[in-house]
Amino acid sequence: MKFLLVDDHCLFLDGLAQVFNSQFAELTLLTADSVKSALRLVSEHQNIDLALIDLAMPKADGISFIKQVTTLGELIPIAVLSACEDLQQIQQALAEGALGFIPKTYNAVDLFNAINQILQGNTYLPKQLSLKLAQQQFSQVNKQDLANKYKITSRQLEVLVLLNKGFSNKKIANTLYISEHTVKSHLKQLFQTLNCDNRISCLHHARSLGLLDI
Repeated sequence: MKFLLVDDHCLFLDGLAQVFNSQFAELTLLTADSVKSALRLVSEHQNIDLALIDLAMPKADGISFIKQVTTLGELIPIAVLSACEDLQQIQQALAEGALGFIPKTYNAVDLFNAINQILQGNTYLPKQLSLKLAQQQFSQVNKQDLANKYKITSRQLEVLVLLNKGFSNKKIANTLYISEHTVKSHLKQLFQTLNCDNRISCLHHARSLGLLDI
């Protein structure tokens, strides 16, 4: 069996490696502290049974890794092992093909239970997280129905939600994997649609229409 562990915190990576080596006999364990080095290992090693990756990493995050592995055509089961609690990022990772989300707060027993479920071909999510994602999905559907009424596209609505979180244009671009120029274009369209001339009035009007509080 061959696992790939990806995390930019070396102490956590070393500790996790020790736990895995004590649990699995005849395990080949590959470790990487960045997406770049992880992708290099993917190109060098065949038959990786599972990749566990953190979401929050510098330069390129876990979602970027999932996207690039998919683009390369590699059929590697990937799960997120992270302290990240951002539902949008978790949902995006799952949408890109992650087979589960495992919190870093898990003890060894819960960790290996989750891994075994993933290795059996199941998607793993903690029960509370699964409920939160279902509630968020319901909320997003309602928001999009309302947005359609005002001729706001799904991408513009995503930009609006991130704008409401206080994200800069650059951070919105990085989160949605689009250019800053595209973000500015979406904002321009939103300002025109909502009859506003700045970010603050845009958010105020969006809230008054119920686009940000469903």
